Amino acid sequence: MIDISVIKDFSCVKKYSKGSALVQAGDESCTMFIILKGSVCTTMANTASGPAGKKEQKDNNSSDTMVIIRPGGRFGEEALFFGKKPTAAAIALEEVVALPLSIDMIHKFIKKEPELAFEIMKDLARGSSHEVYEVDTAKIETPAPPRRTKKRKAEPAEPAAEAPAQETGSGVSSLFPEGHGSYALNLDSQNRELLMEKKHVCPLCKNRFTATAVRFSKLKAEYTDRNLRTYYKGVEPLYFDIVTCTKCFYSALPEAFDTPDKTKKPPKILENYKNGLSSVLDSSNIDSVFARHYLAVACAPLCFRKHHLMVAKLLMKLRRIYHDCEDGAMEKKLAKQSLDAYMYVYQNVNTDPGLDQQLCLIIGELCFFLEDYTTARKFLFMAKTNKAGSPALKRQAEDLIEDVLSATGKR
Repeated sequence: MIDISVIKDFSCVKKYSKGSALVQAGDESCTMFIILKGSVCTTMANTASGPAGKKEQKDNNSSDTMVIIRPGGRFGEEALFFGKKPTAAAIALEEVVALPLSIDMIHKFIKKEPELAFEIMKDLARGSSHEVYEVDTAKIETPAPPRRTKKRKAEPAEPAAEAPAQETGSGVSSLFPEGHGSYALNLDSQNRELLMEKKHVCPLCKNRFTATAVRFSKLKAEYTDRNLRTYYKGVEPLYFDIVTCTKCFYSALPEAFDTPDKTKKPPKILENYKNGLSSVLDSSNIDSVFARHYLAVACAPLCFRKHHLMVAKLLMKLRRIYHDCEDGAMEKKLAKQSLDAYMYVYQNVNTDPGLDQQLCLIIGELCFFLEDYTTARKFLFMAKTNKAGSPALKRQAEDLIEDVLSATGKR
């Protein structure tokens, strides 16, 4: 078993609900999984070796040899290192927290976690330590594999924001991540004259509804802080910037709400949150604000092909809401997830020079907040020297560079 205690950075982990598939038969993701919590059931063919160091052969008319993989266990080595497609699904027997490592991610992750490389090598050398069972695979319920239209080039694994848990019927408690608390932030102080009710038609379920929106033409900026957040007089637009369908719960930023391009119907995941969530969304408290943002995070990869920058923005917004609620631990947690998401966009998504400057500035600020001063200074310098960038962003980069120098005593 891999000693998971050596892992220090858990920002890339994913949660899987009971009965869901970590991988499907024939997937082309080329991913190895290390189990951190819970247990997973798969066939022996999906693991590197049998209990005696060699694969078990299977007769087509016999039952499959199954393995149970518990915390510290791993599977998918052949997919990761040799590009072999999994021959069967890997199913979560309970809620599972796992670390998925693609060939693109493992180099970066091991660079950050060198002790993990040694643990993986030891574990591979030992062979399998999984629990082996003879079972009738027909009795194991696996989700139907997705329909494939054509092969696509495998993309680099994207950083995983801590996805909301997906347990049916658990409503609000399943939507918010571990560590989310109970908050008493009062929204009654918002100037109602700066708000309005805007009509919407859900593009997925065709429901007609109204949602509170900000009158941006009447906003007056007061100042921008060192975290690149602009504050406005009388209202905080952050609390009203997610549109949520009152029927199917499809949620997105206003500029994207009308144009989902990946699905024509509400994602099934939203059914899991309907128990008890309607009353929360109908209220005008901070729980409603959090719920709408986390719904948008859940919807983005399911409803939009180009969702990476969208997710990064949502995570940054959540970080700021936790800041307003004075929850420093969750603010830091969301800052790390936001940094991973923005870094993915910077490294893997084609952007114009102007957006590059914004990305460098945001990444630099997040690294400064997380006290990674070397990386912060590097990205802030790129934002400052971007020839196609705006003078205002250059000045912000210069100010943050001064803060970095002060924090490191190099002024």
